[in-house]
Amino acid sequence: MSSSKICKKCNEKIDGEMITVLDGDWHRNCFTCSTCQKPMTGFYNVGDKTICKECYEATCLKTCQKCKKSIVGQKLTDNLNRDFHPECFSCCTCSVKIDGSYFVLNEEVYCLKCHEEKRQKNKKENTKEMGSCFHCKKQILNTDGPMIVVNPNEKYHKSCLRCIKCKKEMEGEFIVADVGTHSYVCMACSN
Repeated sequence: MSSSKICKKCNEKIDGEMITVLDGDWHRNCFTCSTCQKPMTGFYNVGDKTICKECYEATCLKTCQKCKKSIVGQKLTDNLNRDFHPECFSCCTCSVKIDGSYFVLNEEVYCLKCHEEKRQKNKKENTKEMGSCFHCKKQILNTDGPMIVVNPNEKYHKSCLRCIKCKKEMEGEFIVADVGTHSYVCMACSN
């Protein structure tokens, strides 16, 4: 007496080739992916479904931010919580693979070198000359910090305007000691 196996999917008798998995017997063509319905040789259990490798990678794995392919194995996550293949995690400017410190600026990943170059370029592009310092004769730049304007033709780097008595930088108010020599006295020395 022969015991016939019944397919778990179609409930019909199995004659010939069959697959035994998941506590059941299946016709080879009945053991299909829950997502794409194609016959499977290998599978993944996801919840109560069995799915093929291709569907698992397409629906269950993280996608690389750069190449847009599924990430199988190791992945890197940037500080914006985006995932990358380790080989895809590279500088947006020079394409060098990043394996250490990096910066994210406007959602772009930069290596340290390119980030510094970009920072310097932005600084240079945003630097403006404010005139010459009356004392040292060098240009006063908007990036130099505070500037003291005595009048439109007399501007100073903060560090260049000093009290003629105590020689300290001017802090707050000061008074004119001698208009002709452009000499100033701090309030502490004015008494």
